[in-house]
Amino acid sequence: METKDLMQLLHGQRDRFKKLDKASLLNYEQECLFARQQITANDYVFSAAAGNPGSLQAAILNVAAIGISLNPANKHAYLVPRAPKAGMAPVICLDISYRGLVKLATDSGAIKDCKSILVYADDTFKWRGPYKEPKHEADVFGQRGEVVGAYNVAYLNDGRVMCDVIDMVYISKVQNTSKAASGPWKTWWEEMVLKTATKHAAKSWPQTENRERLDRAIDVLNEHEGMAYTLEQETKYKSLLRDQSAFAFWLYVKTLDQDAVSALYNSFEAGSKVKDKKAADQLEARGREEAEQHMLEYHDLLKQGDDVGAAQIRDEFTDEEWEALMAMYNAEPLKRIEA
Repeated sequence: METKDLMQLLHGQRDRFKKLDKASLLNYEQECLFARQQITANDYVFSAAAGNPGSLQAAILNVAAIGISLNPANKHAYLVPRAPKAGMAPVICLDISYRGLVKLATDSGAIKDCKSILVYADDTFKWRGPYKEPKHEADVFGQRGEVVGAYNVAYLNDGRVMCDVIDMVYISKVQNTSKAASGPWKTWWEEMVLKTATKHAAKSWPQTENRERLDRAIDVLNEHEGMAYTLEQETKYKSLLRDQSAFAFWLYVKTLDQDAVSALYNSFEAGSKVKDKKAADQLEARGREEAEQHMLEYHDLLKQGDDVGAAQIRDEFTDEEWEALMAMYNAEPLKRIEA
């Protein structure tokens, strides 16, 4: 596939692009020009786009949905090649920089401003809680030792301050699972840590009507940087765990791929990780027992010829839940009951 073919593909997305760009934040023709500049920057990027033009199409539509420009002068977003899995051919993904995330956050109205900062071993750092700025003193022109973590300070529109901290355990986990581990994490390590700190802090920032762009950006980053789950999946997973919804929790876990389940299970914060993992294990086990009990009752009623009783059990579930149960237990529902 040649450059002209890729540009025809991009220009063919005009209507979808403008529909996704609800607030008309971007100039479609300019974004296509910026995209051309980036995908022809070197042979590796171009080969990724030519080898999987669908990924280029998805990336440019994400630009529209998020409302962030590829303008190189802004340094907010880029089209980059990433391998979905080791040994697989690279595809084109939308990458959003630390600066781009901060812009989306302030545009959303969730915060007035924020700053992510690295902490080194020889710094003086004192955590003062999530609603106060920490005390951080450092000889910025001297030797400061190794990075031991990072924090983000966000200033809310109501005058409050929110502070969030990540340690090297969390940073290493993100780096080691990232599809960008051999790229930006090697060449722009500090920038990636700052972006990681900003993404982590954003989970706690106030919800606003305009947060959709920020949340979409974080989901795109998590998907393409190797985090196996989205912000929406994390929110639902931890909400069901908090509500102790055993069957719903078990069923939701079953709908996720194994990478997402493993990543979510290991996403709990330091200090409560052991307790939260134990709670997740116990809740999933309870949910499994409830599911098995439902299906045993259902089969017993079918064997007894009690179609009405079986139908009553069936009616306790949504179509999605029932289909999942039937698939898991290889059950054969009677058509008259399903009707």
